[in-house]
Parts: sequence; C-alpha cells; structure tokens
Amino acid sequence: MGRARGGEAKFSGLGMAHKLQTFCQQRSALGAMFMSTAAYVFLLFHFQKSDNQIYRMAAAGSLLTNLMEVGFYPLDTLNTQSKISEQSISLRQQMSKVFTQDGMNALCRGWSVTYYGSIAYGASYFFMYPWLKVKGSQLTKKKEYLPFVYFLSGMIAEYGALLIYFPFETVKVRIQSSSTEYLGLTDGLADIYRKEGISKMYKGYFWYAMHNGLNYSVQITFYETIMKYIK
Repeated sequence: MGRARGGEAKFSGLGMAHKLQTFCQQRSALGAMFMSTAAYVFLLFHFQKSDNQIYRMAAAGSLLTNLMEVGFYPLDTLNTQSKISEQSISLRQQMSKVFTQDGMNALCRGWSVTYYGSIAYGASYFFMYPWLKVKGSQLTKKKEYLPFVYFLSGMIAEYGALLIYFPFETVKVRIQSSSTEYLGLTDGLADIYRKEGISKMYKGYFWYAMHNGLNYSVQITFYETIMKYIK
C-alpha cells in the first residue's frame, strides 16, 4: 500500500508539474503575441506613411495575407483533417467528427502559427515581387519581354517567401492533423529541430513551392499584362 500510494503521489506530482509548465508556456505565448502584435501594428503605420511604394505594398500585402489566412483557418483545418481521414465523408460529418473528438477549439488549434507565418510570408512576397519587377523592367528595353519579367519575378518572390514560411506550414499541419501536442510555434520548431533536424522542416518544400510559384506567377503575369493594355 505504501508503495502504491507513493507511486500515486509521484504521478500526481508529475501531473501538476506538467500542468504548471503548460500554464506558464501558454501565458508566455500570449505575452509574446501581445508584444509582437503591438510591434507589428507600429510597423504597419510606419510603412504606411513611407515614401517608398514598395514598403507600402509590403505592409498592405502582409496585413491582407494575415487577415485572409487567419480568417479562413478553420476551413484550412477541416481540409487538413479530411485529407488524413481514412473515410470519405461530407463537410457536415467532418465538422461533427472534429467537434465530437476534440471540441470546437480544435478548428482554431495552432492558428497562432499561421498568424506569425502569414505576416512573414505576406511581407516578404509583396516586398520581393515589386522590387524584382521594377529592377527587371529597368533592365528590359523591349516591352514584349515584360511578361517574362513578371513571371520570373513572381517565381523568385514565391520561392523566397515560402522559404521563410515553410517551417510555419510544417508545424501548422502537424498541429491541425492532431499528430502532435505542440503548444505553439516555438515548441513545434524546437521539437522538430531537436528530434528530426532542420531538413524535416522543409520536407516537401520544392514541390509545394513549385505548385504555388507556377500558379501565382501565371496569374500575376496575366494580370500585369492586361493592366498594361487597359491603362
């Protein structure tokens, strides 16, 4: 009996320690988010007033990307859950399954990862693309080469932005799929780096970037070319 009670006390003590550690990590994450958000808002207002159009575009692109990614995050979670599900079920059944197993909070679990990642992705893409487009246009003397400039600028910008964003995507998908118990971004990145190495953070990066790069670059090329004729 003494041994059993001692084991129970030890187990209870470990449980309390884990809960305390989780509580401290959650409060630390909230504090970090508050500080980073305040800094982000300050930078948005700062760059909004900049004379440099590229800085203003980077700020606007970052904000728009962030609002869209965070706003549609629950749908992204359902999409991820449906892909790993062994059964082919409807959206209503998928939502019911998520709510029943994990509760409503499951749809927003890991959203902070997308919050940070979308800011970094939006700012980097909308800075690199116009900068590359301007530089390429200055080097190109013939107007018929401009569509190639738009396409190449879009591809380079997308690959560069996703190079920054992809580790966020890796952590996000693992949290959404419920395959891990990461408490947030830093916990996820540290765990992957420690157990699997940095290469695992970029597993699948090439084809992911290729798909997005071709998709968005073709769209931006048509858009830029049409706008040239409309003006």
